[in-house]
Order: sequence, then structure tokens, then C-alpha cells
Amino acid sequence: MSASIGNTIKNYRTQKKITQSQLASVLGISSSTVGMYEQDRREPDLQTLILLCEYFGISADELLGISHTAAVILQPQNTAAILSDQELRLLRAYRERPELHSLISDLLETNSSVPVFEAAHSEDNHPPKTSHISKEKWEKISNAPETDDPLL
Repeated sequence: MSASIGNTIKNYRTQKKITQSQLASVLGISSSTVGMYEQDRREPDLQTLILLCEYFGISADELLGISHTAAVILQPQNTAAILSDQELRLLRAYRERPELHSLISDLLETNSSVPVFEAAHSEDNHPPKTSHISKEKWEKISNAPETDDPLL
């Protein structure tokens, strides 16, 4: 464990710019109890831990100061995939920010396509534009018979 639970509670409370009394009101406890939590003279019970996590929008691991160098996710075949801290952060960001879902889906679809560069115009100093076509279309084009017809 890295930081004490008291320090973590205090840090999140001050980030939210609320007083111990305001946090106590949310939790249904006294402000002196919040003070004791922050001074590590007392530890919250399970129900209070859950309320703290929900209020601050953090996991119990984060509240308790538990850091993992990797996490194990069980797959349907009962195999395990080990994720790095960076992968976990990305997964959490994806879950917490639905507005990223379409952007990430677009990025994933781009990876299943082939970049196609448009020819640059001689009077245009801009670099060629890039678009993407599916790998299936690329395979059809690249496997098509040779022809002298400039339109094909």
C-alpha cells in the first residue's frame, strides 16, 4: 500500500473543495469522525468505504492505496490475460468516458483497413491526402488483372 486511507480521503475531499462537515453530511457521520479518518486514528467501516468510493468516483483499491502492477482478467475459456498499468488506465478511461467509444471504434476500424494516398497536385504544396479502404477491397484491387485502360 502506498498512501494511507486518511491521506487519500483528505486529498479527494480537498480536490472537491468541500469541508469535513460537508463530507460527513454526505456519509451520514459526524465531522469529527471524518477528521479521525483523515488523521488515520480511525478507519471507515465497509458501508462508509463504499459510500466514499461512490462519492469520489474511485475504486476501493484506489481509496485503500492498493496499487497493482498488473491485473488478471478471466476470459470465457478460463485463460488469463495480464494487463499493464497503461492498459488498465486505458480500459478505465474507456469505461468512464462514453464519448470516447465512437472515436476508439473508428481507430480500431482504421487498423483493419489499408491507407490509400491520393496524388498531390503539382501546383498544390500540400501533402497528399490519406483515406482508408477495407483490406477486402484492397485485396480485390491488388489481385485484379493488369489492364491498359486508364479508367480501371
